[in-house]
Amino acid sequence: MSVHERAYVRVVDGCPCYIPLPVEHVSADQYRFLENDEFDPTDTAELLEFLPGDVVEVEERLFGGQADDPKPIAVRLIDSALSATERAYWTVLFSAVWPADPVVDLNSDAARNAIHRIASEVQQGEVFHYPAVKVWIARRPGL
Repeated sequence: MSVHERAYVRVVDGCPCYIPLPVEHVSADQYRFLENDEFDPTDTAELLEFLPGDVVEVEERLFGGQADDPKPIAVRLIDSALSATERAYWTVLFSAVWPADPVVDLNSDAARNAIHRIASEVQQGEVFHYPAVKVWIARRPGL
């Protein structure tokens, strides 16, 4: 695989899509997402699967009907610059709105803390959350 300046990441920004964001090559097929002015990683209206500082595995994949033009797609988290609790928070939010993905492991303390934080935010109404997040939280009242 060639070295890329940008890699595509899944994002929910009103609807699910892929966007190219700046990366730096780390090793082999691993890249680190860089800070950028295109998306605010703290905005719950723009849910990125991977955030600035995350090291990810990138694969060349075809999408969008472009059979002869594969794109570098971030496919797996290798390492995160975030704490386990912060990483779980963003993973739970993303997983709640991108339904093709499995639900995060709810047995970890980090995931439980993230779910409690999101439930509190939903209840207080001070932070925007997609309706899918609110439904996902409502289905887990005992957590």
